[in-house]
Order: sequence, then C-alpha cells, then structure tokens
Amino acid sequence: MIAYDDAEQRGFDLFRAGEHERAIRMFELAQTLPGEGVEQDRARHRLPEPKPAQGCSLEKLEIVISIVRKV
Repeated sequence: MIAYDDAEQRGFDLFRAGEHERAIRMFELAQTLPGEGVEQDRARHRLPEPKPAQGCSLEKLEIVISIVRKV
C-alpha cells in the first residue's frame, strides 16, 4: 500500500523533473492517503470576537469640550 510519504516523494521528483501539473496532482492525491497529516481544527485557532470600541460617549466629549473652552 502506498502511503503519504511515498506519494509526497514522488511529487517532489515530478516537480524537479519539470512535471509541475503532475506534481500538483500527486500532492493532492497524497493528502488522501494514510500516514501523514494532522487535521487542523481551525475553529480552535480563530481570533476572539472583537469587543465593542472603547470610545468616549457624546456626554463625555461634551464635558471635555466645555473644560477646554474654559481654559
């Protein structure tokens, strides 16, 4: 039985020989074979949801403007 490592090596050999299309196809087929590949759980690697912006409210802005005008 052919395994991932064998198909991957064959893909590299094809690539070096200038058979780029066949090499790509071999790499695609290699991914379906046993022996390699850790499934990445992309859900675990997602960034956390952004928090609401920590801006100033209109009320705070008006207070700052009034203080600046007094100075």
